[in-house]
Amino acid sequence: MNSIGFGLDGVVVAAANQQKYRLWTKMLHITKLTYPLALLRSISKAQPIQFELSLDGKQMNIHQAMMVTITNHPYYGGGMKIAPKANINSKGLSILVVKPISKKKLLAMFISVFFGLHTKMKEVEEWKASSVHISSGQPLPFQVDGQNGSCCDCSIKKAETSTTFYLD
Repeated sequence: MNSIGFGLDGVVVAAANQQKYRLWTKMLHITKLTYPLALLRSISKAQPIQFELSLDGKQMNIHQAMMVTITNHPYYGGGMKIAPKANINSKGLSILVVKPISKKKLLAMFISVFFGLHTKMKEVEEWKASSVHISSGQPLPFQVDGQNGSCCDCSIKKAETSTTFYLD
C-alpha cells in the first residue's frame, strides 16, 4: 500500500472510477486529467467527515476534516506530492489532515499539491506514526491506491519489514 485516503479523497476516486467516466476520458484522450476532472465534479458536494483518529494509540483532538490521508510515499495520483516528507524507508507513516475549508480554498489547495506546498497551509496538519486507527459512526468514503470503498472502522500499521513479490 502506498496510500489510503478518507473523505474527499475517497469521493474523488469513486467518481473517477465510474465506468462511463473512464470511457469518456479515454475517448477524449484526456486520461491524465481523470483525477483533476473528478475533483471538479466532486468539489461542489464536498462535506467534512466526522471521525475519531488515534496515532500510535494516542487519541487525537481532531474530529472533523475534509480529508485524512495516510501514506508511505510522497506521491500519488499521477504526480501529486501529497506528503513531501514521506519516505518509504522510514519506520512511520505520514498522516495528513485537511481541516474543513471553503470550496475555493480547497481548489487552490489541490493546485498546490502538485508542488507539495499545501502542507504550508494552516488548514493542513501533518504527523508521523507507525499505527493509525480511524473510526466513525457512519461509513467513511476511502481510497487505497486508486481503489474506492467505504468503512466505519479502519486500522493501518506500517510493516517492520518489506515484502518481496516474484512474478512469472
